[in-house]
Amino acid sequence: MVKKKNSNWWLLLAVGVVFIVLSFKVFIHPAASILGLAVFLGWAAVLGGILEIGFALSVRSQFPNWTWKMVGGVLDLFIGIIFLSHPAMTAEILPFFVGFWMIFMGVMNIFNGLDGRSSSAFQSFIGFLLVIGGFWISYNPTGEAALLVWIIGVTLLFYGFSFVYVGLRLITTKRK
Repeated sequence: MVKKKNSNWWLLLAVGVVFIVLSFKVFIHPAASILGLAVFLGWAAVLGGILEIGFALSVRSQFPNWTWKMVGGVLDLFIGIIFLSHPAMTAEILPFFVGFWMIFMGVMNIFNGLDGRSSSAFQSFIGFLLVIGGFWISYNPTGEAALLVWIIGVTLLFYGFSFVYVGLRLITTKRK
């Protein structure tokens, strides 16, 4: 049995360092981070819309409600184009967008929780918390923007540390 060290540990270590540096950039430049998030959401909506339209067209003979998927895809595509055309405006409305999205998802969870399954009470409770959080964000958009930047920064920091940890563990771990 031959044991050797993993020779690619440095790749994970490098990814971790990049995420840690990125987290500090988010903390130091919060406005640019929100603007970057707005652009990212714009591209995500455009790509999601295109894929959803493609899916709707590909299943129209098998899926009776394919038009709703098509409408959703066109709406996502339209929102993405608007977000990309006006990233500063998108960054300004992002807290309201997140707040209304949370309210919508919360209401959906509450109604889905009313089906009587064993997990339904928990799902309704989560929905209730989402609705409260959505209203709080909608009435406090500045606080939500700061919270969003903080959450992104902390997430990137912990994500980076996890990559560094795994990379360093691979130095000492031997494979068979």
